Amino acid sequence: MQNPVEAFYHREGPNMKRNESLVMMFLSHRRKKYICGGCDREHREWFAINQPTGIRVLNLCADWAELKPYNKEGKLTGLWVRLIQKRAGNFKGGSFEDLLSHWEGVFMRPTKEDMRDFEKKEKS
Repeated sequence: MQNPVEAFYHREGPNMKRNESLVMMFLSHRRKKYICGGCDREHREWFAINQPTGIRVLNLCADWAELKPYNKEGKLTGLWVRLIQKRAGNFKGGSFEDLLSHWEGVFMRPTKEDMRDFEKKEKS
């Protein structure tokens, strides 16, 4: 990759290590090998994407992490297991933009109806 443009975007939030892994998974298809001139090591955080798309992915993951989808053991809560099963199954393929739009829907805040359905299923 010749002359990469460095774009730095930082956002604090819960579960930052998991969040970083999720971002890398979303962008893995655009990962580029980059040997740093400063330390002569390969860095994994280089992707061939435009800045708005990168920020969109970062915000998608950070916004979702703020909804606290993980329990104290670091596993998805029962609510989020159900929501992901319910919401994620209908992606029919398409562009990367389509994929991001799909996951923005999957990772959206639970609705009151989602909460009622979850509580109802938990009681039964």
